[in-house]
Amino acid sequence: MRSRHEVAVVQCPACGAQFDAPLWLILDGEEQPGLLQQLLDGRLRETQCPYCDAIGSLIAPLLYHDARYAQLILALPLSVASASEAEALAQHLVGLLHQQLLLEQLAEAEYLGHVQLAADLDDLQALLDHAAKQRELAAFMANSAWSWPQPATIELLEGLLQSHDPDQQQAFWQSLTVAQQSDLTLMLDRLATVVPMDSGLGDFLRRFIA
Repeated sequence: MRSRHEVAVVQCPACGAQFDAPLWLILDGEEQPGLLQQLLDGRLRETQCPYCDAIGSLIAPLLYHDARYAQLILALPLSVASASEAEALAQHLVGLLHQQLLLEQLAEAEYLGHVQLAADLDDLQALLDHAAKQRELAAFMANSAWSWPQPATIELLEGLLQSHDPDQQQAFWQSLTVAQQSDLTLMLDRLATVVPMDSGLGDFLRRFIA
């Protein structure tokens, strides 16, 4: 099993009772889709007291792995104050993951030698959400029958996805040629007809389609 957890003894913040709760230290998104959804929903570190139902939270590092997308991301708690401590955590958790991957003959993959750091779980959620949007766009383009060069258009879309500042978005748009603006507008108009507007990708489209 690639994912790994420990049993943490938790003290309820409301009634003071103690109880056991799973503390996930390594999460494999392919292996544990239910836990991945909890992570994306912000519920992975939540605890619920079995005595009074009060909700609390656990603080610990989390190594996220998904071989399908060559993702290896370490989310660090705010208590990690130094680079040396972060490096030690990364080496420990990656080492545990490597032990399991060796059994599955997957430990030679190049991406496993590069750990991406996330500031916290919120940052990890944002990174995963961003990557999922990019995959959706790339898959849509790869399956389209349009005549313009697909790689160039995907690069333009990635540029928009990577910009969260309205001023930067406007500057990016103005930096495009008329032909590029036309291609991108057509692309976004087409996406708007196939992507549910209540999805995460819909939030992205609303910024650019009046």
